[in-house]
Amino acid sequence: MSAAIEEQDKISAEAEKVIDQTRENFRVVAFRASILYFCITDLDKIDPMYQYSLQWFQRLFSAGVRNSEADEDTAARI
Repeated sequence: MSAAIEEQDKISAEAEKVIDQTRENFRVVAFRASILYFCITDLDKIDPMYQYSLQWFQRLFSAGVRNSEADEDTAARI
């Protein structure tokens, strides 16, 4: 039983490393999306006509993801 637990612990540690690396790859996307969001929300300071909601931005972002080229290579896709 102890050996099985140790084996599962090793598998979990390896999976955690893969998850951490994948998360770091997408950090640049999150950073750029946050810049875009705050630029869009600041447009109302130029003219009150430019008021956009978070829901609108989410639809815009989702459309951008859907319309991007699919690629198995994460770096190329990003």
